[in-house]
Amino acid sequence: MKQKKKKTGIGNEDIIRDAEAAEENSVYGTQQTPDGLDNEGLPDIVENTIKFVIFTLDASRYAIAGTDVLEIIIGNEIYPMPFMPAYIRGLINRHGIPYAAADLNLLFRNKKLDADRYIVLRDDAARLSFLVTAVEQIISMPESAVHTLAESEAAHGYFSATLRYLEEEVPVVDSIRIFKTITNDFAQQ
Repeated sequence: MKQKKKKTGIGNEDIIRDAEAAEENSVYGTQQTPDGLDNEGLPDIVENTIKFVIFTLDASRYAIAGTDVLEIIIGNEIYPMPFMPAYIRGLINRHGIPYAAADLNLLFRNKKLDADRYIVLRDDAARLSFLVTAVEQIISMPESAVHTLAESEAAHGYFSATLRYLEEEVPVVDSIRIFKTITNDFAQQ
């Protein structure tokens, strides 16, 4: 008499039943999978991110693109310079190279900032730093979270965009506009 072999392993019915149970219990969203597909079998969509440095002027938050920042310096002395716009507090020494120290609080609100931290800009031609109260964080934001200002809104200001950070809209400083303002104001001195 022939004995039936006991079936081992998983049969097709078991695979289908497990797949149906997993589908019922799944949370519909996309997940990264090793094969580059999301949990629905579609290609993963990867959104570009932009780095920002979040800083404060007194109690107000601002951001600047990380690509604009060379270095953050704490505690340098400011050497006053005559015949400069009031918001250019003087020069700081960065490794033997002078950088102008712009007081953004004085520029934005006409109030002198009492601080000793500087965000040094990457542009060697400008040799500019921003005096700030504190640097809070360096973050990466998805491009979709950065809201570019319309030309009409940005034309008269110092900001190029806003971003959502800790439940508030934070203006993104446009270092090129600020440099142009400094250049124009210097020419008028």
